[in-house]
Amino acid sequence: MGTISAYFGKALGNNKGSVQNFGIVGGTIATEEIAKFVFFYCPCSYPENQVYGSAFIWGPAFILLIAGYLANRRTWRLTTGLCNREQGIGRGGKRIFHFIAIFFQIGMKAVIAPGTWFLLAMLKGDYYACAKWPNPYKDTETSRASLKMAPQNGTNLPSPCQFNHDPKKFAYASPGEAEIIARNLRAESHVIGWFYICIAMLLGVVGMFLARCKSRFSYEQGNFIDRYRASEVEAFENGLSEKATAQAEAIVEHYFSKPRSKLEWDQIAVINDKVSKSKRGRPIYSPLHNFVNKELRRTDEKLKVDDLVTSAAKGTTRKLGLFKKKTAAPAAVAVAAGSGVGDKTALLGAAAMMSTTSSRRPAPVQMKDLSTTTPTQPLQPPTSATTGNKDDITTPETTDKKRGSCSCS
Repeated sequence: MGTISAYFGKALGNNKGSVQNFGIVGGTIATEEIAKFVFFYCPCSYPENQVYGSAFIWGPAFILLIAGYLANRRTWRLTTGLCNREQGIGRGGKRIFHFIAIFFQIGMKAVIAPGTWFLLAMLKGDYYACAKWPNPYKDTETSRASLKMAPQNGTNLPSPCQFNHDPKKFAYASPGEAEIIARNLRAESHVIGWFYICIAMLLGVVGMFLARCKSRFSYEQGNFIDRYRASEVEAFENGLSEKATAQAEAIVEHYFSKPRSKLEWDQIAVINDKVSKSKRGRPIYSPLHNFVNKELRRTDEKLKVDDLVTSAAKGTTRKLGLFKKKTAAPAAVAVAAGSGVGDKTALLGAAAMMSTTSSRRPAPVQMKDLSTTTPTQPLQPPTSATTGNKDDITTPETTDKKRGSCSCS
């Protein structure tokens, strides 16, 4: 028994992503059951039933999609400081495409919960039956024909609220029209649900196999890379906690190093959650941090622990970091602006100015006498870049794109 427990514990530890996905699915199922038990009451009036049933299908799915984006760590890494970012999501005109690609990757994981909700709603059938219930007073015979029911000489259909939410309670001997309509609509909902399940499974499996076949690494190498990334995130988070705790303790220790007056206590009691800047351009995290920073600057002292965040982005930016492009040197821009773009004189002037302002002087070019012949040295093959680092165990060997090789492992 202990061996079985150890095996399952190791399997769960090595597949944290799958465990997280199963947790999302389980939480969605529990939420659906609670919502149906507590909140769902199909109205009797038409067409309010269509709006009510559709709201229960798509409303929670949209909320779960937004929650999936907000709960993903990569969303905040992608968007935080985007307007003031110099690098991180591509260069030049490729930034927007890189941003969309990463946002789509995050969405592929965020769609798990809303997709689960939609499939559960279709397999249950109650929300769909409430939303698709026909008009009880108009075109009743056409509705009966579409639902494969016997004609009733134009009589009204039952109201949407008259069907039983428990499909097990069905009068097989003499079922009423409400039970027949509800049963047919549930069957239609089940067919739609299973159709989407099969399509999603097919696309997911095919996409996974294609991605694995195109991988430049073997299965073991990819497993090592995944574990390294998870360990890197965990080590980085632990390092952040240790450094932040050390700096906070140094700030508090400096403040409590001597008795403080009432005015000094009032200065750190200010409620201000906004990160400001000091005169040196360093960010100030809190009123206490601001007080200690000013006091250290007056006495020309330094804190025992160095601040990791030494600078912040400028307050005013003309363009978003998503659309920034590489700009030329200031001297070249000034000359080009004064003489006109495309002018050869402007370009030569910019090159001359850049060469004069440079601290390095180019070495004089020595002309080689071509009359004397020297024996031709055979070309040596370039040394592989992967042979220099012997510590990394995931150096791929089959990455030649010209030959069209595909390392399928």
